[in-house]
Amino acid sequence: LSPIPGLLGELWEGLLNAVPKKKTSHMKKRHRQMAGKALKDVTALNKCSACGRVKRAHVLCPYCV
Repeated sequence: LSPIPGLLGELWEGLLNAVPKKKTSHMKKRHRQMAGKALKDVTALNKCSACGRVKRAHVLCPYCV
């Protein structure tokens, strides 16, 4: 019966050590969540068939609408 309390004691100590020491700040949390989600350059550009201005592909021309 002695190995069981020893095993439970080790598990309990592991659970107590797995708690963060400080609260994660809002800035650090947002940096982690937004990693890799930066704005990308617009590469799909076409000329509008009506006015000839540059517009995004598959989007209505803002000048003609």
